[in-house]
Amino acid sequence: MDKVSTLIGRRPMLALAVAALLGLGLGLLIGWEVWPVQWTDAGPQHLTTKPPTNLQEVYLKGVAARLQLDGDTKAAQAALADWPEAAAAVQSLSKQPTTSEQERGQLERLSQVLLSASGTAGEPQPAAAPDAFATVRNVGLICLAGLLAAVVIGGVWALMQGRLGRLLPVREEEIEEAEVEPGASAVPERRSARPGAEPVAHFTTTYEFGDDGYDDSSSVESATGEFLGEYGVSIAEAIGIGEPRKVTALEVWLFDKDDIRTVTQVLMSEHAYYDDAFRAKLAPKGEAVLARVGETLVLETASLMVHARVVDLEYREGNLPPQSVFNHVTIELTAWVRPKSGQASEMRQQTVRGSSFPS
Repeated sequence: MDKVSTLIGRRPMLALAVAALLGLGLGLLIGWEVWPVQWTDAGPQHLTTKPPTNLQEVYLKGVAARLQLDGDTKAAQAALADWPEAAAAVQSLSKQPTTSEQERGQLERLSQVLLSASGTAGEPQPAAAPDAFATVRNVGLICLAGLLAAVVIGGVWALMQGRLGRLLPVREEEIEEAEVEPGASAVPERRSARPGAEPVAHFTTTYEFGDDGYDDSSSVESATGEFLGEYGVSIAEAIGIGEPRKVTALEVWLFDKDDIRTVTQVLMSEHAYYDDAFRAKLAPKGEAVLARVGETLVLETASLMVHARVVDLEYREGNLPPQSVFNHVTIELTAWVRPKSGQASEMRQQTVRGSSFPS
């Protein structure tokens, strides 16, 4: 440490340059990997085109398939109203070798509807404008990197002046006036909040295409057999007409006897998740979550917590919009009892003394 302080005192400009480079690298790492920019209310033209899933193609094919299914030209035009180059994108997609004959026919019809609506049939489409979101993202990353560099430089300067201790005071609420045993660290160990050491309930449920009355649930009981609540999965929404029902969304729910509300989240197919009309229709049922293998839904009430993990998923094929109807979905649900306020305070005191939360 003495050597570092001496080097900083002799060559401060070098130290500042190194600190700036470290801050820049840290800023880029955080901006690109740890906390990337999350856009909301973007149009379909801003969906990713990178593999493995080209979401622009999925969206366009979904609009074309829906147009083929219900013939609603106004709905198709409204779905792409904010995308000036939508017709050109549809024409380009229809010419790709990976597009099937059925999809090509649907896309060509969609292109005709878009061109007739804009009155530009047969005219070349204008070139796409630069992506404003990418520009804003780059500017934001530069600003973030500059801010982090300034923080690092300020920290180095404070270290040189011997003021670091006053810049990082220990908050009284963190130590809670706990006694620190000899050899134990006085700084609380940071742990993410967890409901408890052992789950109190667990079950796995599978929806299969054709099970129109699907509604699977299980009760949550304490170690002494006391009823604490109930949780499960049921059908939230289906598309099309006829039987069996073509399920496109499932509802995962949690009831707590100590809470006045039932918490729900909606597990949606790709087709439903990226369709604004479906999202708006199902919004009252709960937060929308895209169905994909490995996805975990977290539901919390006053005294319970449930993790619902998608362990298997398969879409049904046929004369349906792509990635729209579940063939089967397997969900693994695990329930914990959340610690009471007194137990949480005791856990924090144990952490200050060098103990950790239950794993």
